[in-house]
Amino acid sequence: MTIGTTYTLSFWIKSVSNEVTSSATQATINAFFVNATYTPSNIQAPLPALGWQKVSFTFIATQTFALIQLRTTSTSTIGNDFAVDDFELKAGGLPFTLVNNSSTNPTCPSINDGTITATASGGSTPYKYALTGTSSANNSTGKFTDLSEGTYTLTITDFAGASLAPITGIVLAAPNPLIVSATLPTVCPGTPTTLSVSGASGYTWTANPLDSTLTTPNSTSITVSPTQTTTYTVSTGKIPNLTNLINNGDFELGDTDFTSDYITNVNPNPTGIQKAYAIVSNPKSYFTPFSACPDKTTGTGKMFIADGSTVNGGNDKVWVQNGVSVVPGTDYDFTYYLQNIVTGGPARIEVTINGNKIGPEAIAPLLPCIWQKNTYKWNSGSNTFASIIIYDRETSGNNDFALDDISLVESPVCPLTKSITITVNSTLTLEIIDPAPVCSGAPVNITLPTVLKPGSTTGTTLTYWTDAAATISLPNPSAITTSGTYYIKSTLGSCSITKPVLVSINSSGGVPTPGVSPVSYCQNSIATPLTATPATTATLNWYGIDATGGIASTTAPIPSTASVGTTTYYVSQSIGTCESPRVAIDVTVNPKITPTFAATTAICSGDTLFTLPLSSSNSITGTWLPAFDNTKSDTYTFTPTAGQCATTAPLTITVNPKITPIFAAIPAICSGDTLFTLPLSSGNSITGTWLPSFDNSKSDTYTFTPTAGQCATTAPLTITVNPKITPTFTATTAICSGILFLHYPCLQAIVLLELGCLLLIILNPTLILLRQLLDNVQLLHH
Repeated sequence: MTIGTTYTLSFWIKSVSNEVTSSATQATINAFFVNATYTPSNIQAPLPALGWQKVSFTFIATQTFALIQLRTTSTSTIGNDFAVDDFELKAGGLPFTLVNNSSTNPTCPSINDGTITATASGGSTPYKYALTGTSSANNSTGKFTDLSEGTYTLTITDFAGASLAPITGIVLAAPNPLIVSATLPTVCPGTPTTLSVSGASGYTWTANPLDSTLTTPNSTSITVSPTQTTTYTVSTGKIPNLTNLINNGDFELGDTDFTSDYITNVNPNPTGIQKAYAIVSNPKSYFTPFSACPDKTTGTGKMFIADGSTVNGGNDKVWVQNGVSVVPGTDYDFTYYLQNIVTGGPARIEVTINGNKIGPEAIAPLLPCIWQKNTYKWNSGSNTFASIIIYDRETSGNNDFALDDISLVESPVCPLTKSITITVNSTLTLEIIDPAPVCSGAPVNITLPTVLKPGSTTGTTLTYWTDAAATISLPNPSAITTSGTYYIKSTLGSCSITKPVLVSINSSGGVPTPGVSPVSYCQNSIATPLTATPATTATLNWYGIDATGGIASTTAPIPSTASVGTTTYYVSQSIGTCESPRVAIDVTVNPKITPTFAATTAICSGDTLFTLPLSSSNSITGTWLPAFDNTKSDTYTFTPTAGQCATTAPLTITVNPKITPIFAAIPAICSGDTLFTLPLSSGNSITGTWLPSFDNSKSDTYTFTPTAGQCATTAPLTITVNPKITPTFTATTAICSGILFLHYPCLQAIVLLELGCLLLIILNPTLILLRQLLDNVQLLHH
C-alpha cells in the first residue's frame, strides 16, 4: 500500500435466514482497520427479499500494509445470519456524497436541545462537519446537539479537502401550541369581549396597559372590557428545579456514591482485565491501549472508564445509584455522556429506572474521544424514589467506554407566551353601497356583505329599520319587495351608527329608453361604434337592425357606409333585471358631391393676383392648395370643409408668358431735322403708345407701352440726335488779289484759283514742304 492513499474495500452481502424480518434480526457489520485512518460505520445485512447487495468502506493507509477485520455487533439469537462474497480492495475512494441530513427542533424557546445531523459517504475519511449560524461547532461525527432556535448552515469536507454543497437554511424553531382568540377583536370603550386560550395548561394573563377588568388572570377564558386599545398576553410553563439529583454524577468526588458489578481494585490495568472500571483523568494511564481522552466536565477532570464485560450476556451492572428522591407525578430528564476509548467496538448502553428500561440503547461513537450526549424522559408516577442502573449490553469485546456528567433533573415545562390585541374604537364606521335596482317581483336583500363598503367596522351587530331613528324594525330585510329608503344600524357595545340604504324596485315598463341621436356619414367613410346615453346604473342592450326579437349584445354595432341610404339600428337599456323599450337610431349614408367652378380665362404672367373662390358653384366650401402663383400655369386642388360629403376638385389656371415688342433700329438724325412719327405697331404686331413725346433736338430713349390685353412687355427705343457742327479753319497768310484760296483741312489741301483755272495741291504735313509750296505759289503768281 501507499501511505496517504485512499482505498476502498467492497464486498457483497445477503441474509440467509428467513427469520431475518426487521432491523432487530438483521446482522450488523462494521469494518475495523489497523494502520489506517477511517470513519467507523455500521451496515446491516439486507432483508432476504433484496438478495445480494454491495457494500463499501473507505480508509487512508498510514503504513505500507493494513489489517482489515469485519465484525458483527449483533447478538440476537433470531435471524442474524448472513453470507459475504466477492471481496475487492482497490485504490481510490467512493464518490463523495451526502447520504442524509435531519434536524430536531428545541423542545422550548428557552431550551437549547435542538439537533442537526448529517451523514456523508465516499471521498477520503475522516470528514469534517462544520456548523455555522446562530451558533458554530465542528466535529467528525456530523451530529450537533444542544442547539438553540435559529438558522444554520452545515458544510462537509473530506480528508482530501473536497467539499459537498453546503446545506443551507436549516431552521430550528421551538413549537408554540398556544392558540388565542377573541369574540370581539374590535370594541367600543367598555364593551366586553371574551379571550380564550388552548394548547397547554397553567395559564397567566397580563394586560398592557393595565386593565382593571382583568380579574381572573389564571382562567382559560377571561372576559374584559377595555376602555383603550390593549394587548393581552397569556403565559404558561414554569421554571423547573434544575438541581441534579444524582450524587457525584461528574465523578469529581472519585469512586463514591454509586455501586457496580465491575471490579475496581486494579488501577492501572496493564493486562487489560475486563469487567473492570476506574475513576481517572486519562484512560491511557489506566490501560496503555486506551486513548488519552479528556473528561466531559472540564476537559481536565475525572470520568468513569470501563473495560467492558464479555460475560453474563450484558447483564452486569456498570453503574448503580439507589434511593434517589423524586417527586411523584413529575417529569424528569435523565442524561449521561458516553464516549469510546478504543477504536472499534462499540459499547451498547441501556438505562433502567426502578427496573424499567427508559429508552433505546445508546451505541458509543465508533471513534474514540467523542463525547455523545444521551437524554431520556422519565415520569416518576407514584414513585418517591428512583433506582437507576446502567448496563453495557455489548459483550463481543472492544466494548470499552467512559461515562461522565450523569444527571437527573426535572423536565422543563416550556415557558410559552402568545398575545392578542383588542382594538378600542371611540367611533364606528359604517359605509353603505346601495343594491342594484331590480324589476318588480325580484326581492332585494340588504343583509348581504356586499351592502357594506370595505372599511366599515367589523364585529358589530347589524339591525334593519324603516325609520332613521331606528325605532321601527324592518321585518324582512333579506327579501324587500317595495322601493324605498331603509336603515341599517351597526352596534358595538355602547356604540352605534345608523345609515340609509336605497332600494329601487322598478315596475314593469318603468325603465326609460336611453338617449340617442341620428347619425350621418359620407359614403365609404370610416364609421365608429354607435353610442347611446344610458341612465345611471343602466346597461345598454344593442339589437343591431332588429326592431323586435334578436339577441342583445353589450357591444355597440359599427354601421356600414358602403351604400347610400338610411339604416335603422335599435338599442334598449336595463336597470337590474328590468329592460326599457327599444329606441331607433337612424344612420344615413350620403353620396359625395363634386364641387364645380366656372372656368377661368388665361392670364398673363405677373398679372395682379386674384383670390380663388372659397365656395363652389354648388355651394361647397373649402380651401385651395397649393397657394396661387401668377407666374406659371398650374392645377389647384379644392378640398371641401369637413362634414359636407364632397370630394376634392381640380382647377387649372393658364398663365401665358409676356411678349417683348420688336422695332427696327432708327438711324441718327441731325438736331432740328423734320419730326417723324414713331410706329404704333411693333415688328411682331404689338400695338401701343410711346412715352415721352418725340423730341428732335436731343438723343433720348422712348418706352413703348403695349395696348392692354396683348400679354406683352414694354420695349425701349433709343433715337440719336446729332448736333449741327460749325466748320473751323486754320489762319492763312496774306495772298495777292485775285487768288482764290480754299483750305480743306480734312483733305489737307490748298486750292488756288486764278484766272478761272483750278489748281489742287495736296499738302504734305511736313511744314517745310508747305513753306516751299507757298513760295512756289508766289513765284507762280508772279
